[in-house]
Amino acid sequence: MNLTDDQRFAADNLLAAQERRGLHLESIPAQRLAVVMQVLAARKVELFNARYSVGAPVMYIPGVGKKPRRERVYRAARVENGRAIVELAGTLLPIDVDQCFTVSDEGTPADRAPRSLPAWQIAAAVAAGFVLAVIVALLVPSAEAVSPERIVIDCYAPDEAPGAIAVQSNRRRT
Repeated sequence: MNLTDDQRFAADNLLAAQERRGLHLESIPAQRLAVVMQVLAARKVELFNARYSVGAPVMYIPGVGKKPRRERVYRAARVENGRAIVELAGTLLPIDVDQCFTVSDEGTPADRAPRSLPAWQIAAAVAAGFVLAVIVALLVPSAEAVSPERIVIDCYAPDEAPGAIAVQSNRRRT
């Protein structure tokens, strides 16, 4: 379980109180251990609700090895069956509060707004493109024109020879 410093402090206080009474976590009966876990879950809920209000953005890790997703808190965290859970707007089921963390200031790359370029950079890019176009135009040889007399338009079918006369529905072609 990933605990914050505040959660560790609360858990340490619980364990220290248990040790002062001569009990260790392994020796605690299951019923009392459930109470300890309930207290820890209540402390996690208290800390989560103090840190994140309903509608606040949080980063949620859907599973091991998956990329964190930005979600919003849909309902306040609560204790259910000894677990601290919270409902997020983009999830179907409530999730453990340990799977949520604070959204960083810069956010994920998809959340960042596109940065606009200064005018001088745009002007420099346009000028460089123009210079490159002029250089290419000077390096490429110009096209040579063909006089209209030398242009041949082939209107024959592939199996016809030029000059052959074919009769088609009472018409002659040359």
